[in-house]
Amino acid sequence: MKGAKEEVPSPNPYYGPSGPNEHRPGDVQTMSEQDVLYEVDNGVATVTINRPAKYNALNTVVVGTLREMMKQAEEDDSVRVVILTGTGEKAFAAGADIAEFKDKDSKTVRPLAENGHEFCKYMESMSKPV
Repeated sequence: MKGAKEEVPSPNPYYGPSGPNEHRPGDVQTMSEQDVLYEVDNGVATVTINRPAKYNALNTVVVGTLREMMKQAEEDDSVRVVILTGTGEKAFAAGADIAEFKDKDSKTVRPLAENGHEFCKYMESMSKPV
């Protein structure tokens, strides 16, 4: 039905330091699938970071899920444009969730930061406007 909203389930991949489903021993990553919302309405995909209590800070799992949502929008021929937004009144996104870096050394933190940078590069390279 044209113009109808399509609810799409949010995948919940774990993006560890080396990519999907790879993590270091002791890493604990959890996320409600509701931390990232995805909706398509009339050719517009809306991807919403939904962590207002954390000012929509981006942890590894959220970044991985955002990447999957952007890929889904990129591959969906009905999507013409993507909107990336955040819930709450105080921040669109605070940036990296530094709580994830607590008690980790630089060898562990660097790949986490690079994962965020790679997501931004991916988003910039998309064929659809974001």
